[in-house]
Amino acid sequence: MHYTVAGVGPDLDSLQSLARNLEIDDVTHFLGEVTDATKDKLLAGADIFLLPSVQTTSPPSVEGYGIAFIEANYHGCPVISGNSGGMPEAVLDRVTGIITDGSPDEVTAAILELLETKLDQQRIRDWAFTHSPHENTDIVNML
Repeated sequence: MHYTVAGVGPDLDSLQSLARNLEIDDVTHFLGEVTDATKDKLLAGADIFLLPSVQTTSPPSVEGYGIAFIEANYHGCPVISGNSGGMPEAVLDRVTGIITDGSPDEVTAAILELLETKLDQQRIRDWAFTHSPHENTDIVNML
C-alpha cells in the first residue's frame, strides 16, 4: 500500500512528522502542490481517494460541497468521505464510495471494504458526469 498526499497546507509538517514517527514514511509520498494534469494522472491511477473530513468547532471548520470527490469519481476512483457538511451530497454511499464518520476505525473498515469489494467504475463515472449541486452538468466543464 502506498499513500500519496497532494497539496500543501498548515498541517503538512505535522503529517510528515507523523509518517516518520509511525515509520510509514517509506510508503507515504508528499508531493506538495501539483498541476491539474498531475492530479488527473494520480486520480486515474488511484485505487481509493481518501478525504474523511470531519466538522470541527475549534477552529470552526466544515467541508463544503466536496468537489474533490466528484473529481475522483470522474476518473472512476471510489472515495472515502466524512459525513459532515456537503460530503454526503457528493458521495453515494456504497455506490461511488463510502461515507464514514471520519474515525480511524470507520476509515480503516472502509478501506478494507473497497479493496475487497470493487465498486462499478462506470457507475462511478456516470455519477460524476451527471451530478451537480446546481442540478445541471456544468460540473463536468470544471473537471
